[in-house]
Amino acid sequence: MLSGPTVLFYHGVAPRKVDLNVSNLHHSVEEFSAQMAFLSRYFNVISMRDLEDKLSGNERLSSRDVVVTFDDGFRNNLEYAAPIVDTYSIKPTLFISTGHVDSGMRFPTYLVRCAIWHLGARSVHLETIKKTYSLESESCKQAALKDILLRLKRSPMNLVRQIDTEVRSLLSVARWRDLDLIYQSEEVLDWDGVQRLVKAGWEIGSHCKDHAILNAKNSPMEITCQLMESKKRIASKVGHCDYFSYPNGEEHHISKNARVEVQSSGYSLGFTAQAGDLQGKLDLLLLPRRLAPKSVLHLCYVLQSSRFYRQYHRRWVQSLYPS
Repeated sequence: MLSGPTVLFYHGVAPRKVDLNVSNLHHSVEEFSAQMAFLSRYFNVISMRDLEDKLSGNERLSSRDVVVTFDDGFRNNLEYAAPIVDTYSIKPTLFISTGHVDSGMRFPTYLVRCAIWHLGARSVHLETIKKTYSLESESCKQAALKDILLRLKRSPMNLVRQIDTEVRSLLSVARWRDLDLIYQSEEVLDWDGVQRLVKAGWEIGSHCKDHAILNAKNSPMEITCQLMESKKRIASKVGHCDYFSYPNGEEHHISKNARVEVQSSGYSLGFTAQAGDLQGKLDLLLLPRRLAPKSVLHLCYVLQSSRFYRQYHRRWVQSLYPS
């Protein structure tokens, strides 16, 4: 079975890891540096524009082609990732949630993890979802996190916003300020930082306005708003926005309507978080990606195994949009 290119996705790069129960998305500087050195030595790391050109049939696809992408828009992409990729002349694509870039507000998943882990109470009641959680032990906190985070992924945006507001109210403003200093890796980029990355050769794509998970619970109007407002906002700041990645873009987190709206919004490529490589018949608005692991050894496995997920990814796409 011939392999096609692989699109990797990262979130952030941090100088040190604080508490993985709260902040677990980021690679260390050492991990990320080792991976970029490995990719630049053994693979052909191409830009998103190069990939689009190849997918258009203008150039041959190769198993050695790799595209580096980042999701969300953390400030550490500028501070720590950018100097490393610049060393190897790698041009990543960064998918940002524009509402968070505008406001500086951190993502709901961080707020939930931080509040549950640092509340200091034996239990917590969330009126928004009518449920009380025990926090008496580490395992209880983990169970609470699992349930609340799953609800965030499966809920419409109006409920996500309500949960977000209630979780913020669990801790004082001063306590949030202290915790934000501890978890600096969760800080979001501002537009000045985004534009500095563009000047360094990064491509900027959309990750929705509010990091909305485009599930079936969200209305077509909400989905269109998330896609169009973020696209227009990015274009107004950097000149264009042609690419999109679905937040939490795994199976069950992308509705049948979502892809239709991505196409209607004018994106040329859309990326999921479903595993696979880029080979054979592809839906350009539901392309597969691989989450980058932490070690180079595991990265080798990811790159070698992407082709084995191809059929599963194809069946999933066909289940959404049977011909």
